[in-house]
Amino acid sequence: LPDPISGLLLAGILSDTLGLKMSTTTKKDEEMATWLAEKTGIDPVEFAISLFREGMELSSFSIEELMKKDLKRYSLYSMDVAISQVMAPSSEFARQHEEEIRSTIENLRRLMEVDIFVVLITSVFENGSDLYAAADDTTLQRLGYLNQPVRLEGVMSRKKDYLPEFGQLIRGL
Repeated sequence: LPDPISGLLLAGILSDTLGLKMSTTTKKDEEMATWLAEKTGIDPVEFAISLFREGMELSSFSIEELMKKDLKRYSLYSMDVAISQVMAPSSEFARQHEEEIRSTIENLRRLMEVDIFVVLITSVFENGSDLYAAADDTTLQRLGYLNQPVRLEGVMSRKKDYLPEFGQLIRGL
């Protein structure tokens, strides 16, 4: 393969696997990324960082737009739940916009008429997510979400890392 195509393939793998950090990353992803990096002479870690910095420019979007961008709705044990995920370079984004995040998810919860609205602000470089949730106080307390943000180390994938455990929490309500 010519180097430009190899570089594009490497970018695709690194983007899809969040720099090979996602729980969904396969051995084949790792092998191909290593092979493509050697072939092109590209440092995959530095390349991933530059890709994410470019791709995670959040300042051009409102908080509401970010919350709606990657939003999934679920029905879990008779509860309507919305879970949004925002990829950010670091947890600094969540800290800087904390009040606006809280008010936006509460507004979206009401507009969407869901029981619980959760947003995961996922930091690729810190390998974890900050969770914010909007629900009635009793539900938040029973979920252990009264003090927010809730730091979820290692949670990078909503589907694989967060949803199974969250489903069990909902089941226990």
